[in-house]
Amino acid sequence: RFNIAKNLRQKGEFAASAVEFLYALQGNISQDLEYEASLNLGDIMSIFENYSQSAFFYDRAFNLNQNDPKLALKLARSYEKSNQFDKAQQYYNTALSKNIESNDVLDSLYRIYSSKYNSDPKNVENCISFGAICQKLNYNDKALNLYKKAQDLDPKNQIAKLNLATLYQLQKNYDSAIKIYDDILNKNSNNVRARLYKAQCLNALNKYNEALAEYKLVLVN
Repeated sequence: RFNIAKNLRQKGEFAASAVEFLYALQGNISQDLEYEASLNLGDIMSIFENYSQSAFFYDRAFNLNQNDPKLALKLARSYEKSNQFDKAQQYYNTALSKNIESNDVLDSLYRIYSSKYNSDPKNVENCISFGAICQKLNYNDKALNLYKKAQDLDPKNQIAKLNLATLYQLQKNYDSAIKIYDDILNKNSNNVRARLYKAQCLNALNKYNEALAEYKLVLVN
């Protein structure tokens, strides 16, 4: 029935194809065919704009093959279009982690994080997450304000501090970045990222001996 379903889809007979793929899933088929059938059903449900069902079948396919970045993206879009924004956010981030950094993905994440931030602007995690996406989109002034707000809301938040420092570093404001990295390291001398980034800043300022000392501490950790 799987082959019948594929042929029907190729002919554009999507409804009939969906029925055959569903029958195929009910039979004793291999994991590879289960993946293909689920993926095809997700595609067909997307064509019919039944996004809750397309998300259901894409999710089934993704559980069988989590190494497909394009599938993670399809799943994220289906969740977004069915207003399941937390799950959409999860799979957009999965797509990003698999090196899919298209503007389409970032724009979708921007919409989701912007909505979450606007609904609760005093939530520290919302500030940090929205700031991170703004930074990826090179909205650096907006990202800077969001990280500063996160710090104002929670002065002890180390993620907000590190993100703010890396943004200063990106803007070549190395002295401000080093000041924050030092603050982080004073509280946790084993923070490898903060020490590595501090070393990079020192190197950029031509303070080679100080940078070398920091690099050596990174290797020790």
